[in-house]
Amino acid sequence: MAKLERVLGCTACSSSISVDQSSGLVAYPAGSTVVVVNPKTQNQVHLVSSSKNHITCLAFSFNGRYIATGEFGQDPRVRVWEFTRDGQFIGHQVAELKNHKLGITCLSFSRDTTQLISIGNQHDGTVVVWDWQNQRKIAENRLSAPVNAMDTSEDGRMFVTVGVRHVKFWYLEQASKSGSSPLQGRSAILADQRNNTFVDVCCASDKRTFAITVTKLLIEFHDKKLVNTYEMQGEIPYSLTMGDRFLYIGFGNGAIRAMDVDTMDVKLSLVKPHCLRFDIASQPLSSSSTPASQSAK
Repeated sequence: MAKLERVLGCTACSSSISVDQSSGLVAYPAGSTVVVVNPKTQNQVHLVSSSKNHITCLAFSFNGRYIATGEFGQDPRVRVWEFTRDGQFIGHQVAELKNHKLGITCLSFSRDTTQLISIGNQHDGTVVVWDWQNQRKIAENRLSAPVNAMDTSEDGRMFVTVGVRHVKFWYLEQASKSGSSPLQGRSAILADQRNNTFVDVCCASDKRTFAITVTKLLIEFHDKKLVNTYEMQGEIPYSLTMGDRFLYIGFGNGAIRAMDVDTMDVKLSLVKPHCLRFDIASQPLSSSSTPASQSAK
């Protein structure tokens, strides 16, 4: 029996790369297959779907045991895979969820892994909360705008969606467990940013939420209210995530900035690695070069 050994390339988009917080493994799609790679050893394992639809989004569960995938194409499905059990690779599909009509943009597990949130694309326009282990919807609602990204709060009580003129807070604790019910949500108070396009979002502690825009702004919300705006110089920011103390922001040129969430000062800036893994800064100057400090004299 043939076995898939290695996949070259990917078909990743903004919501289709996920990192397991405990192991550091990176998952991304290649067509209808999920590639999970160890960045240190470059070893790969694969989740091969029975569907030919392209995978457009995926997410690790917070305990690293499961991976959820969403598709684009005819009759798209949300699929949940058991990735590991007791440290051993499993790679079996354990749930298949059908509701979205045209495609799925974002996925996220709840903090306790019992619920799964799926966001349809702009032609689908629905947000659904699943009791995925029993393969049933427990809440859903319509979306008023295309969604680019989502994140769940640290306390697990709500999640946030952002997109075109859209920032909305949705409440998981109000989702009924006895049957499907309307998902309750409230739009953020955007003030003069109400016409902006929001690219990515992440939730911090103390009811703080951060979002980035195509107009190079980092925006801070506190309990749905816009409280601070920070200008990002240079390239357009496209991604952000929270670490232990820092907010990490990724830019279109491959650069990364780390900001202290208490002071909002930039503590670290990283440039994109050289394509040949060649560290120019570590190399000695040639005999024909002149240090900038000397040429300025």
